[in-house]
Amino acid sequence: MKNLQNLKIMKNLKKTFTIIFITLTSFCFSQTAAYYCSQTGAVGFCYGYGNVKECAYNQAYRYGATNPQLILNYNGKGYGALAVGTNSYGIRVVGIAAGYDSLSRASNVAFRECRKRGGTGIYISDTWLDQ
Repeated sequence: MKNLQNLKIMKNLKKTFTIIFITLTSFCFSQTAAYYCSQTGAVGFCYGYGNVKECAYNQAYRYGATNPQLILNYNGKGYGALAVGTNSYGIRVVGIAAGYDSLSRASNVAFRECRKRGGTGIYISDTWLDQ
């Protein structure tokens, strides 16, 4: 009888520790995603929790995207930055960076990415630290 009680206790402890482990690992793991629409210049990005791709996609539509494309999907933590400029057609162009060990590195990478996409008059519009 005592062995049966011990077995039940062990099974319950295993379930409890599994739930705690899953909960803690979901808080420790972060990610960043961004969608951009080249037709309208709309961008949406989210960071710091589980379903960032869906959040970023919906945000891009909310800001006027007609055909948003995934431009960043990073699974990790660190500094991030969003750079914004304008291309030769007058449409907003963006560069985004995430997961860097410093804000200046993230900003520099985002700036370069925006320039690669034809951006001029570039500025850093958003920064964050995903811990």
